[in-house]
Amino acid sequence: MNKIKEIILLFLKSTIILSIIWLIFSFIFVFTFNMFADYSLSHKIIISFIIGFGISSTLSLYMIPKHITKINKIEKIYFKNKYNPIQKYEKTYKLINFTDLFNICITSLSKVKIEKIISQDLSIGEIIAITKSSSVSYGEKIIITINQLDNQLHLKIISKPKLMTTILDYGMDLKNINIIKKYLMKEIKE
Repeated sequence: MNKIKEIILLFLKSTIILSIIWLIFSFIFVFTFNMFADYSLSHKIIISFIIGFGISSTLSLYMIPKHITKINKIEKIYFKNKYNPIQKYEKTYKLINFTDLFNICITSLSKVKIEKIISQDLSIGEIIAITKSSSVSYGEKIIITINQLDNQLHLKIISKPKLMTTILDYGMDLKNINIIKKYLMKEIKE
């Protein structure tokens, strides 16, 4: 029942907003091209409102199902990861040397839309990169660290929003981690 209220409210809000926008456009259109010249001002406003409301309600009916599907997908990803926009992946490798793993990690960043690599330091085993902004995110900061523990290499990848004020990242951090993880699994057979 709660979802139905949300859908109705979403429809009403989007219809009202789009009605105002289309009312302005149709009002300008009616007066600019001198359409309905025989009608009075009040009739022209009513015609503009009918055109605006008709177009906006049609657009609302088209856009709401797409919006709801996107919200449901985001909720599944976001709530599954316990409200945490910071994602990480850890793995221990035994059969690969430090330099090779470091180079593979740098290459894996090319699979993610990287804006620039801020730092790559082989001596401490750290790579920091920033991804490009997209329509759903201002970009993410990816930190890859490799530590030598006995005869093993411990890899840690963290992806977090570039801006600290980001509350919802639409699953972009998880997507970055999965892309890098998939590439590493393809390149390193262990």
